[in-house]
Amino acid sequence: MKHRLIKNTTIYGIGSMLNKVIGFLLIPLYATRFSVEEYGVLSLFNLVQQLLAFVLLFGVSTAAMRYYYDEDADEEYRRRVYGSALALLIAMPLLALLALYPAGPVATEFAIPGASFWPMGAIVLLLAALHPLISLVSGLLRIQERAREFVLFHVAFFLAQSLLIVGAVVGFDAGLVGQFWARAIAFGIFWVIALVILIRFAPVSFHRPTVKRLLWFGVPLIPFFVFVWLNKSAGRFMLERFGSLREVGIFALAAQFGGVIMILGNAADNAMMPHFYATASRPGQERNLGRMTTRFVALFGLAALAATVVAEPLILLVTKSDYHEAVYYVPFLTTASWLYIAAKPYTWSLTYGKRSGMLSLLRGFGLAVTLTGLFVLVNLASWGASGVVAAMLLGNATLVIVGYRAAKRAVPLRVDMGQAGAIALVNVGAAAAFHMLASAEFSWMRLLAKLVILALAAVVTMRATGLAIPRLRLSRA
Repeated sequence: MKHRLIKNTTIYGIGSMLNKVIGFLLIPLYATRFSVEEYGVLSLFNLVQQLLAFVLLFGVSTAAMRYYYDEDADEEYRRRVYGSALALLIAMPLLALLALYPAGPVATEFAIPGASFWPMGAIVLLLAALHPLISLVSGLLRIQERAREFVLFHVAFFLAQSLLIVGAVVGFDAGLVGQFWARAIAFGIFWVIALVILIRFAPVSFHRPTVKRLLWFGVPLIPFFVFVWLNKSAGRFMLERFGSLREVGIFALAAQFGGVIMILGNAADNAMMPHFYATASRPGQERNLGRMTTRFVALFGLAALAATVVAEPLILLVTKSDYHEAVYYVPFLTTASWLYIAAKPYTWSLTYGKRSGMLSLLRGFGLAVTLTGLFVLVNLASWGASGVVAAMLLGNATLVIVGYRAAKRAVPLRVDMGQAGAIALVNVGAAAAFHMLASAEFSWMRLLAKLVILALAAVVTMRATGLAIPRLRLSRA
C-alpha cells in the first residue's frame, strides 16, 4: 500500500503540478521582460481567473468524483454521472460567460484600476469558461487511475502553454498582452481534447435526478472555493488598494516561491484522498487515520522548510534587483502554505462524510479571521505586505485548529496532540529563524546556518512522529 501511495503521488503529482508551476518556471522570463508593476497586474488577473474558474465549475467535478465511489455503482451509473456532468460544464460556463461579459469593464476598473478590460480582462473570462471541462477530464482520469493518460494530457498542456507564452513574449515581443493570448490559444485546444476524451467515456446526457444530485452536492462547495480564493487573494487586492502595484508585484513573487510547497501538497492530495476514503470505510481505523494525518503534516512541514532554504538564492539568482525584497516574505509565506496543506486531511474527512456545507462554513470562519487581520494590519496599521503575511498565518492556523475539531464528528481522527504541538513548534521556530537570516545579498555563511537549522528540525520532527530512519544492522559473517 505504501509503495502504491508513493507511486500515485509521484505520477499524479507530475501531471497536476505542471500546469500550476508554469508561472514559477517562467519567473526568469517575466522578471526580465515585465516590470514589477506589470508582474503585479499579471498576478491580479490570474487570481480573478482562478475565482471565476472555481465558481463556473459549480463543484460538479468534485461531485462526480465522489459519486463515482458510490456503493453498488456500476459502469452504466458512472457513465450517467459523467454524461450529466459533461452537459452541465459545457452549458453553464458558456452561458455565464455571456452574462458576465457586459459587466467586465466596470468590474476591472473596480478591482484592478491600473489595468484595462480589453483584451486582458476579456481573455480572463474566456479562460475561466474553458477551465471547468479541463478540470472534469482531469478528475475522470485520476479517479479511473489512468495514470499514463493523466500525465500525457497535463504534460502536453504544460508544453503547449509554455511554448506559446515564450513565443508570444520573446518571439513576437507581444509583452504582457501576448502572454494572455498565448494561454487562450492553449486553453482552447485542450478544451476540445478534453471534450473528446469525456465523450468517449460518457456521451453528453441530461439525466434529471443525476443532475440534481451533482448540483446538490457541488453547489454548496462554491462558497468553500470562494472562501479559499479570498483567503489566498484578498491580501493582494488590499495591497493594490492601500499600497501600490509595485508592492503587489513583490508580494506576488514571494508568494510564488512561498507556494512551491503547494504544488507537491496538491499532488499528494490527489493520491491520498482515495486512500483516506478506503481506510475510513473500514471500522476501527481512527488511530490509523490519526497517524496518517500526523505524518502527512510532518513530512510537508519539513518539505516547506527545505523549500524556504532554496528560495532565497533562487530569487537572488533569477530576478532583477527590483524583485530582491521578496526574500524577506518567503519564510512565513511558506509556513502559511504548509498550514493550508495541514488542513487537507480534515477536508477529506468532511467530504467523505458528505458534509460539504460544513466545509464552506469552516472556510468562511477562517476567511473572517484573515479579513479581520488584513483590515487591522494593512488598512489601519499600514504594515503593507508584512500585514498580509501575518493575516494569512493567523487565518490558516485558526482554520486548522477549528477544522480538525469539526472533522472528528464526520470521521473520527485520533491525532496525538503532543506530536502535533511539536511539529508546529519546530516549523514556526525554524521559519522565524530563516526570516531573521534573510538578506537581499547572498552569503554562504547564512546558507550554511539555514541548512543546520533544517537538519535539526528534521531530526526533531522525525523522532517525534516515529519517522526516524531505522539503523542498519550488520550481521556477522
